[in-house]
Amino acid sequence: MDEKELEYLKIHLRSLFYNENERDLSRDFKYISDYYRYLAKCIDYQKFSINSDIELLEEFEAVHLWLQEKLLLFPDIIRKQVDEIFTDQKLCDVVSFMTNMSEEHVYEIQRNKKFRRFPKLYSFLGVKLILPNEQSELIKEDTFFAVKMALSRLSQILKYASSVNVSNYDETIHEFKDHYNPELINKNKILTLINYLRVQIGNNPENENLEKISRRLDSLEAEIQRPKVRWALVITGFFVLMGFLADLKTLEPNIYSEPFKTIESIIHVIHADGLVQESMSKNLIEHKKSENHSNSQWPEEDPPIPRKETEIKEIKNNS
Repeated sequence: MDEKELEYLKIHLRSLFYNENERDLSRDFKYISDYYRYLAKCIDYQKFSINSDIELLEEFEAVHLWLQEKLLLFPDIIRKQVDEIFTDQKLCDVVSFMTNMSEEHVYEIQRNKKFRRFPKLYSFLGVKLILPNEQSELIKEDTFFAVKMALSRLSQILKYASSVNVSNYDETIHEFKDHYNPELINKNKILTLINYLRVQIGNNPENENLEKISRRLDSLEAEIQRPKVRWALVITGFFVLMGFLADLKTLEPNIYSEPFKTIESIIHVIHADGLVQESMSKNLIEHKKSENHSNSQWPEEDPPIPRKETEIKEIKNNS
């Protein structure tokens, strides 16, 4: 990386920890992928050193904690891979050790490496090197090489994660689709109720919350009209809106009681229509009604059998 790219990477990593509501996770993951690739290239495992910008190196654990939280929104396969790499290679420990190593310490490690090949000479010269037991596993050549490879792998995994549209993915909906399937929801019902809700809140044009509610309804309506609806966003959006209206209703019941009932109706549609068994039952009832309707054109009883002409004459004479 050149100096300009490096500075921009620093700025973006610092920005991870503020403006939480305005985050673009795809872009964030792309930068973290670049960050891990940069660190991997900086590691010289043969010299036990990492020639990285110190500020970026010091951000390592904070970025990892941020990443752990955000990965909860992603498919398990991605999160588990990242967790395994960090755990198996003790990345936070090793990188922390790298960050705090002095040049003198690096020199001692390199000298140790040379003298280990000739233990007798090492003893003869009386060279005494102090190597703390708790750090002995962190400063081997194999460990540094493993960290380099691990960072390269993380870079590729997060590069892939940056392409995943997390809003389109909802593992809970996918897991319980046999029992609750939002694709069964009657979108026309919801759109009709949204329009009715607009009329209700529009009756008071001076209401300061009108624009805020209308903007949210516009967003939800646009999402429902998409060919492939992101139901996780829709369901969450309506629940948040219901909570907002519930709060307003306690303050101004005359204005918000009816809109609140309408949003409750929307939630009910989302709940009831998505239930797979209930939907199957409705379809069965509709099918039976349809069958009965199609059969109603035929007489339920056999038509009367015409009498013979002689019998008809006898009836007339007797009458």
